[in-house]
Amino acid sequence: VIEEGVQNIAQGMFAYCDKLTSVAVPASVTNIGEYAFRYCESLGGIWVAEGNPNYTNDTRGVLFNKNMTELIQAPRKLSGGYTIPDSVMTIAPGAFFYCDKMSSVRISDNVTAIADETFRYCASLYLVVVGDSVTNIGENAFQYCTNLTSLTMGESLVSIEEDAFHGCYMLTSVAFPDSLKTIGTRAFYYCTGLTSVTIPDSVH
Repeated sequence: VIEEGVQNIAQGMFAYCDKLTSVAVPASVTNIGEYAFRYCESLGGIWVAEGNPNYTNDTRGVLFNKNMTELIQAPRKLSGGYTIPDSVMTIAPGAFFYCDKMSSVRISDNVTAIADETFRYCASLYLVVVGDSVTNIGENAFQYCTNLTSLTMGESLVSIEEDAFHGCYMLTSVAFPDSLKTIGTRAFYYCTGLTSVTIPDSVH
Protein backbone atom coordinates (compact mmCIF):
# COMPACT_ATOMS: atom_id res chain seq x y z
CA VAL A 1 0.00 0.00 0.00
CA ILE A 2 1.36 3.40 -1.00
CA GLU A 3 0.73 5.94 1.74
CA GLU A 4 -1.85 8.68 1.21
CA GLY A 5 -0.08 11.95 0.52
CA VAL A 6 2.48 10.49 -1.89
CA GLN A 7 2.22 12.39 -5.18
CA ASN A 8 4.89 10.84 -7.39
CA ILE A 9 5.82 7.25 -8.18
CA ALA A 10 9.18 7.62 -9.88
CA GLN A 11 10.31 5.88 -13.04
CA GLY A 12 11.14 2.24 -12.25
CA MET A 13 10.38 2.76 -8.55
CA PHE A 14 9.06 -0.76 -7.91
CA ALA A 15 10.97 -2.52 -10.70
CA TYR A 16 12.26 -5.98 -9.79
CA CYS A 17 10.09 -6.17 -6.64
CA ASP A 18 9.37 -9.82 -7.39
CA LYS A 19 7.42 -10.45 -4.15
CA LEU A 20 5.00 -7.58 -4.76
CA THR A 21 1.53 -9.08 -5.31
CA SER A 22 -0.74 -6.02 -5.34
CA VAL A 23 -0.43 -2.24 -5.51
CA ALA A 24 -2.94 0.20 -4.02
CA VAL A 25 -2.49 3.67 -5.52
CA PRO A 26 -3.98 6.43 -3.31
CA ALA A 27 -5.92 9.44 -4.54
CA SER A 28 -2.94 11.72 -3.88
CA VAL A 29 -0.74 10.19 -6.62
CA THR A 30 -0.68 12.45 -9.67
CA ASN A 31 2.27 10.96 -11.56
CA ILE A 32 3.42 7.41 -12.23
CA GLY A 33 6.75 7.17 -14.05
CA GLU A 34 7.56 4.81 -16.91
CA TYR A 35 8.23 1.17 -16.07
CA ALA A 36 7.31 1.77 -12.42
CA PHE A 37 6.25 -1.88 -12.02
CA ARG A 38 8.56 -3.60 -14.52
CA TYR A 39 9.68 -7.15 -13.67
CA CYS A 40 7.25 -7.41 -10.74
CA GLU A 41 6.68 -11.09 -11.49
CA SER A 42 4.11 -11.70 -8.71
CA LEU A 43 2.02 -8.60 -9.38
CA GLY A 44 -1.66 -9.48 -9.68
CA GLY A 45 -3.23 -6.04 -9.94
CA ILE A 46 -2.80 -2.28 -9.73
CA TRP A 47 -5.74 -0.78 -7.87
CA VAL A 48 -6.39 2.97 -7.89
CA ALA A 49 -8.46 4.89 -5.32
CA GLU A 50 -11.71 6.21 -6.83
CA GLY A 51 -10.83 9.79 -5.99
CA ASN A 52 -7.56 9.78 -7.93
CA PRO A 53 -7.71 12.57 -10.54
CA ASN A 54 -5.29 11.06 -13.08
CA TYR A 55 -5.51 7.26 -12.96
CA THR A 56 -7.94 4.36 -12.79
CA ASN A 57 -8.02 0.59 -13.26
CA ASP A 58 -10.30 -2.02 -14.79
CA THR A 59 -11.61 -5.18 -13.15
CA ARG A 60 -8.42 -7.07 -14.11
CA GLY A 61 -6.15 -4.65 -12.28
CA VAL A 62 -4.83 -3.01 -15.45
CA LEU A 63 -3.72 0.62 -14.99
CA PHE A 64 -5.14 3.39 -17.21
CA ASN A 65 -5.26 7.16 -17.27
CA LYS A 66 -8.44 8.58 -15.76
CA ASN A 67 -10.59 8.62 -18.90
CA MET A 68 -9.18 5.28 -20.08
CA THR A 69 -7.78 6.59 -23.36
CA GLU A 70 -4.29 5.31 -22.47
CA LEU A 71 -3.48 1.82 -21.24
CA ILE A 72 -0.40 2.28 -19.04
CA GLN A 73 0.48 -1.02 -17.37
CA ALA A 74 -0.90 -4.52 -17.10
CA PRO A 75 0.05 -6.62 -14.05
CA ARG A 76 2.50 -9.44 -14.75
CA LYS A 77 -0.01 -12.09 -13.58
CA LEU A 78 -2.68 -11.09 -16.12
CA SER A 79 -3.82 -14.39 -17.58
CA GLY A 80 -6.07 -15.78 -20.31
CA GLY A 81 -7.57 -13.58 -22.98
CA TYR A 82 -7.70 -9.81 -22.76
CA THR A 83 -9.67 -7.32 -24.85
CA ILE A 84 -8.39 -3.76 -24.79
CA PRO A 85 -11.32 -1.41 -24.10
CA ASP A 86 -12.73 0.55 -27.03
CA SER A 87 -11.95 3.83 -25.26
CA VAL A 88 -8.19 3.20 -25.48
CA MET A 89 -6.31 5.19 -28.12
CA THR A 90 -2.74 4.75 -26.83
CA ILE A 91 -0.85 1.81 -25.34
CA ALA A 92 2.24 2.80 -23.36
CA PRO A 93 5.62 1.22 -24.24
CA GLY A 94 6.08 -2.08 -22.43
CA ALA A 95 2.50 -2.10 -21.14
CA PHE A 96 2.22 -5.91 -21.31
CA PHE A 97 5.97 -6.62 -20.98
CA TYR A 98 6.50 -10.17 -19.67
CA CYS A 99 2.78 -10.92 -19.18
CA ASP A 100 3.65 -14.54 -19.88
CA LYS A 101 0.29 -15.93 -18.72
CA MET A 102 -1.79 -13.94 -21.24
CA SER A 103 -2.97 -16.15 -24.10
CA SER A 104 -4.74 -13.78 -26.49
CA VAL A 105 -5.31 -10.08 -27.04
CA ARG A 106 -7.71 -8.07 -29.15
CA ILE A 107 -6.72 -4.48 -29.92
CA SER A 108 -9.57 -2.07 -30.54
CA ASP A 109 -10.01 -0.05 -33.72
CA ASN A 110 -9.26 3.19 -31.83
CA VAL A 111 -5.63 2.27 -31.14
CA THR A 112 -3.31 3.77 -33.78
CA ALA A 113 0.06 2.30 -32.76
CA ILE A 114 1.56 -0.63 -30.88
CA ALA A 115 4.47 0.90 -28.99
CA ASP A 116 7.97 -0.47 -28.46
CA GLU A 117 8.13 -3.62 -26.29
CA THR A 118 4.36 -3.64 -25.74
CA PHE A 119 4.04 -7.46 -25.74
CA ARG A 120 7.72 -8.45 -25.43
CA TYR A 121 8.23 -11.82 -23.72
CA CYS A 122 4.52 -12.68 -23.63
CA ALA A 123 5.44 -16.33 -24.02
CA SER A 124 1.89 -17.76 -23.83
CA LEU A 125 0.40 -15.31 -26.32
CA TYR A 126 -0.83 -17.29 -29.33
CA LEU A 127 -3.52 -15.04 -30.84
CA VAL A 128 -3.34 -11.33 -31.66
CA VAL A 129 -6.05 -9.37 -33.47
CA VAL A 130 -4.78 -5.93 -34.50
CA GLY A 131 -7.43 -3.25 -34.99
CA ASP A 132 -7.94 -1.55 -38.35
CA SER A 133 -6.59 1.82 -37.13
CA VAL A 134 -3.10 0.59 -36.18
CA THR A 135 -0.54 2.16 -38.51
CA ASN A 136 2.69 1.23 -36.73
CA ILE A 137 4.07 -1.79 -34.85
CA GLY A 138 7.04 -0.62 -32.77
CA GLU A 139 10.49 -2.04 -32.06
CA ASN A 140 10.50 -5.35 -30.14
CA ALA A 141 6.71 -5.10 -29.87
CA PHE A 142 6.19 -8.88 -30.00
CA GLN A 143 9.78 -10.06 -29.51
CA TYR A 144 10.00 -13.57 -28.05
CA CYS A 145 6.26 -14.20 -28.12
CA THR A 146 7.29 -17.79 -28.63
CA ASN A 147 3.77 -19.26 -28.90
CA LEU A 148 2.40 -16.68 -31.31
CA THR A 149 0.81 -18.67 -34.12
CA SER A 150 -1.99 -16.40 -35.33
CA LEU A 151 -1.68 -12.75 -36.26
CA THR A 152 -4.37 -10.66 -37.92
CA MET A 153 -3.09 -7.30 -39.17
CA GLY A 154 -5.42 -4.37 -39.77
CA GLU A 155 -5.84 -2.69 -43.14
CA SER A 156 -4.17 0.57 -42.07
CA LEU A 157 -0.75 -0.81 -41.13
CA VAL A 158 2.06 1.27 -42.66
CA SER A 159 5.24 0.21 -40.84
CA ILE A 160 6.71 -2.64 -38.83
CA GLU A 161 9.81 -1.59 -36.88
CA GLU A 162 13.00 -3.56 -36.30
CA ASP A 163 12.89 -6.74 -34.20
CA ALA A 164 9.10 -6.43 -33.94
CA PHE A 165 8.53 -10.21 -34.17
CA HIS A 166 12.09 -11.36 -33.44
CA GLY A 167 12.05 -14.88 -32.00
CA CYS A 168 8.39 -15.68 -32.74
CA TYR A 169 9.35 -19.12 -33.99
CA MET A 170 5.82 -20.58 -33.91
CA LEU A 171 4.56 -18.18 -36.61
CA THR A 172 3.92 -20.21 -39.74
CA SER A 173 2.58 -17.62 -42.18
CA VAL A 174 2.25 -13.86 -42.45
CA ALA A 175 0.08 -11.86 -44.86
CA PHE A 176 0.59 -8.12 -44.90
CA PRO A 177 -2.06 -5.55 -45.90
CA ASP A 178 -1.57 -3.52 -49.07
CA SER A 179 -1.12 -0.40 -46.92
CA LEU A 180 2.25 -1.63 -45.59
CA LYS A 181 5.27 0.40 -46.74
CA THR A 182 8.23 -0.55 -44.53
CA ILE A 183 9.49 -3.64 -42.67
CA GLY A 184 12.37 -2.98 -40.27
CA THR A 185 15.65 -4.84 -39.86
CA ARG A 186 15.30 -8.27 -38.21
CA ALA A 187 11.54 -7.76 -37.90
CA PHE A 188 11.04 -11.51 -38.33
CA TYR A 189 14.51 -12.68 -37.30
CA TYR A 190 14.57 -16.26 -35.96
CA CYS A 191 10.95 -16.89 -37.00
CA THR A 192 12.02 -20.39 -37.95
CA GLY A 193 8.48 -21.72 -38.37
CA LEU A 194 7.61 -19.37 -41.24
CA THR A 195 6.69 -21.28 -44.37
CA SER A 196 4.77 -18.54 -46.19
CA VAL A 197 5.18 -14.76 -46.39
CA THR A 198 3.21 -12.52 -48.72
CA ILE A 199 4.77 -9.07 -49.15
CA PRO A 200 2.68 -6.51 -51.06
CA ASP A 201 4.11 -4.34 -53.82
CA SER A 202 3.69 -1.29 -51.59
CA VAL A 203 6.71 -2.29 -49.45
CA HIS A 204 9.91 -0.47 -50.37
